[in-house]
Amino acid sequence: MTICASWPFFRAVFATSASTDADGMPTWPIASVRANSFTNGFTGIGRPIQAFPLTVSCNGGLSDIADSTTFNWYLSQRTDVAASQYMSITHAAGISGTVTIALTAKCVADLGLGSATDSLTEDQLVRILNDAHLYVQRASDDSIQWVDMLEYTLGAA
Repeated sequence: MTICASWPFFRAVFATSASTDADGMPTWPIASVRANSFTNGFTGIGRPIQAFPLTVSCNGGLSDIADSTTFNWYLSQRTDVAASQYMSITHAAGISGTVTIALTAKCVADLGLGSATDSLTEDQLVRILNDAHLYVQRASDDSIQWVDMLEYTLGAA
């Protein structure tokens, strides 16, 4: 199980192709997106999100042993510079299909929140989730799911 910390590392892990795109990164595996019945989406992302942290799962919270596979994750944000990000992502050992997404101290300070668990306004959600996408890859067959977090949480149901 891997949580990718940067766009290049994400592309290297998720794009398993031997060919490269014009940007020099491995070719994005379009055929793997929502392939092999990996289409259940995510649980734990509210519509709208009321507060953080979020516990997000792609497999209903099953352990790696029960699910017979592991998962790789990437939370894209406006920057790969950890000190400038508004969200962090972690997982519990042995449960790689579930991650926790929390607000960072920078987010709390920049938005003037009292704490990382405060209720959020729609404007604050837009500032946090703008350009944020969550990706997960099932290691057993390299199938991928992803979600635009802003569109999902504030979009039409």
